[in-house]
Amino acid sequence: MRAWKYSALTVLAVACGGTESTLDGGGTDANSGNDVNSGNDTGAGNDTGTPNDSGMSTDGDSSSVVDSGPFTPSNLGSELVLWLDAAKGITLTPAVATWADQSTYGNNGAGGTGMGAHQPTVNATAINSLPAVEFANTGNGASQYIEITDSASLQFGTSDFAVFMVAEYTNTTTGMTASQATFYWKVAGNTTPTGPQLYGNAGTGTTTLDAQVRARLTGTDNIDSAGTMYNDGKFHRVGIRRNGNALEVWSDGVSASFTPDAGGTFDVSATGSDVFIGAQPNGNNVEIRLQGAIAEVVGINGTLSASDVTNLDGYFTTKYAL
Repeated sequence: MRAWKYSALTVLAVACGGTESTLDGGGTDANSGNDVNSGNDTGAGNDTGTPNDSGMSTDGDSSSVVDSGPFTPSNLGSELVLWLDAAKGITLTPAVATWADQSTYGNNGAGGTGMGAHQPTVNATAINSLPAVEFANTGNGASQYIEITDSASLQFGTSDFAVFMVAEYTNTTTGMTASQATFYWKVAGNTTPTGPQLYGNAGTGTTTLDAQVRARLTGTDNIDSAGTMYNDGKFHRVGIRRNGNALEVWSDGVSASFTPDAGGTFDVSATGSDVFIGAQPNGNNVEIRLQGAIAEVVGINGTLSASDVTNLDGYFTTKYAL
């Protein structure tokens, strides 16, 4: 478990020894000398540390751990194996040619095979004045997607994992069987799902679309979000997490879960299969694809604790004003 201290105030303020009788800037500490900075000590108690006060924070914090600032995915440490942020690492030619991974694993994404019509585009001010990668669903036409070459870090096996996103979906194509928008797919041979999948507005037939988020490990392990009305052109926080034997689908901070494979631990390594975001590629005749946009993707190979989920959801909520 990562140990870090999360606070809006990022500087500890402690002074030597005694109780202060006046505020910094005009007075002195009652015991051991002048404070060295201009910030005001406002706490009622004794200073508990040995250093001079360093500025902004309130006295009374005796912790030896320095506050690390607001949470970001980088706080997830070595378990963070994929981090795509539309504000960073995108190369355009003129559409999205590459989307650089911000984790330490270098799981960079590339625009769809053959480039051209398969490449998604970027909307520079899609959400809270921040960019998002936009995917077009052209029916029987060319799909748009991001492909990430398989690597050891993306082999989830039978262990815990999680994939969370900030995504918008407005899929309205209903003329094809199982025409659904997908945010995350790992496939073998570009046809058979072999790893975890995350859908938006999952289809129930040839003419209707559910306005729900769906997650699954296999063709039978389906779980839908409790929330509806997500096919609304607005951005939402969506994700899938395996925690022990529980598979969960998350939508806007709410989880729905069940036990997959009758309590088994299905291996989702899919060795040699790439990760696809935005579509399941199969030439131009692609049924599983996204119409909408993705602002950020976080992938975890390992256990994402309850507190980590809360912090990650808070990070998305604050950053994108959701």
